[in-house]
Amino acid sequence: MATLPKIEFEVGGKTIEAFTLDDLANGSLEIMFIDKETQKGLASYTVQNNKFKAKNSTYDITKFFEFAVEEFKSVGL
Repeated sequence: MATLPKIEFEVGGKTIEAFTLDDLANGSLEIMFIDKETQKGLASYTVQNNKFKAKNSTYDITKFFEFAVEEFKSVGL
């Protein structure tokens, strides 16, 4: 798999780190949002990637990542 997306951005005066994990045990891709200073988890979004693989399809994690980041920013802290 190509490099999974990650980014840092500011929301509500906090630096947020967003990154993608490939959960091989569950066949899913998970986007995590953490407060960079405290390392506290703030939110996560998950896609069951194994369902796409079973149909010989590729899930566009980059588009999902972009959506999740914009959604997180719109909700704020």
